[in-house]
Amino acid sequence: MLQISSLFRLLYLEINVFGSTIMFVLILKLILNSRIKGQMYFRKLLTWHIVLFLSDAFSQLMMNRNREYTDSLEVFFKSIYFIAIVVITCEVFLYFESCRDSAVIRNPGKIGLAFLPVFLFIVLIILNLFLKIMFYIDANGIYRRGRAYLLIYAICFAYVIVSMIRSYLDAFRRDNFAVRGIYIFYGTYPLIPLAAAFVQFFVPEIPVL
Repeated sequence: MLQISSLFRLLYLEINVFGSTIMFVLILKLILNSRIKGQMYFRKLLTWHIVLFLSDAFSQLMMNRNREYTDSLEVFFKSIYFIAIVVITCEVFLYFESCRDSAVIRNPGKIGLAFLPVFLFIVLIILNLFLKIMFYIDANGIYRRGRAYLLIYAICFAYVIVSMIRSYLDAFRRDNFAVRGIYIFYGTYPLIPLAAAFVQFFVPEIPVL
């Protein structure tokens, strides 16, 4: 059983490192090609994916180690992991807004408003270190979800659903008829990460990929 657990952890690490490598390569390609629409938001999106993959891998490595040293590190990496998830969904929202050249992107105040849930979530993560409301490591060294864990999903789903709705609304405006297909794609694509998040909620052992 121990051998299976070790092999699973190694595979988990390899998947996350592979994902980080792919994101890094894509970032380099973006730097070399400045003509891609919404490049700044897409590059930040990829960067936060690297943070997500690496924090996920390190938190997995901390499990079942010498608890005197690793419980705090596991909580730290899990905190970074969840912050990365929320930031990624915010950047997805902003990326699709930039692709549609919406009024949100042209208004710094609205961009700040879009990041407000991220800032509030970071405050909750800091409070979680003391109150254990989002997640915690129990007396046996086992990772547990807290009473407010669903807030993570609520914030992420809100970003994605709002992005989908806005894309569909823009798609069916008369003056956007020529680009209707691509706007429908913008509204449909987020269903993929939504489905992945839904699966991972019930089977958290699956790597974020």
